[in-house]
Amino acid sequence: MFQSWTANWRGDAEEWAASEKRLKVLAPIICLVYAFGFTVIAFDQVMSLNPTWFSNIFGWYFLWGGFLSGIAATALICVLLRATAPGWDVEITPSRMHDLGKMLFGFCTFWAYIWVSQYLLIWYADVSEETGFFVERMHGAWKTLFFGNVALNWVVPFLVLLPRPNKMNEKVLLSVAVVVLLGHWLDLYLTVMPVSMGETPSFNVWELGPVVGGVALFGYFTLGALARAPLVPTGDPTLGESLGYHN
Repeated sequence: MFQSWTANWRGDAEEWAASEKRLKVLAPIICLVYAFGFTVIAFDQVMSLNPTWFSNIFGWYFLWGGFLSGIAATALICVLLRATAPGWDVEITPSRMHDLGKMLFGFCTFWAYIWVSQYLLIWYADVSEETGFFVERMHGAWKTLFFGNVALNWVVPFLVLLPRPNKMNEKVLLSVAVVVLLGHWLDLYLTVMPVSMGETPSFNVWELGPVVGGVALFGYFTLGALARAPLVPTGDPTLGESLGYHN
């Protein structure tokens, strides 16, 4: 879609004005569609697996969990591009990596805030229709995975990224991004699977297959896009200012 917008080039000034106008319209629409779509999925496809359980904050929790995994995936891709693609170490500057580290650190904490908010609301209300969701996951064989979810999505990223140098260290950022992505997968696993598996969790090809397939498809289309056209907007009049950014 973005390539089709530049098929008939009309000059830098006119193209920049048209692009800015188009993005001002698209940006809020995409944000609203994302927020509404993820909330509908959370309530309609995920919470409905537990027909006797409900949480008003669950849609918000599900939405920001996806947003956090998106930041982690972006950080992961940027680190890999800097390490493997010639020229990207100039485009993706250390200041940009620092910003990604700060975003990953901040939104891990925001995810933890929503997680605690949902848990405390259910805990102090102590309504049996609500507490059953956590009781099932906090006891027996699910207990380790339940607390491991909090560790992967918040404790590890928070402690590791707390020092400023770690937010700019590519190896550290890569490791934390992988941990957060694994944590988000575990979060979804804990939300969905206890309903069908009962008291004992299990891992087999049916759980890992879709993950491997999704990663493979993402890598295929991403590498294909990188091979077809440069991702750096060389005609953008603000590109120089962006590359000179320091924090």
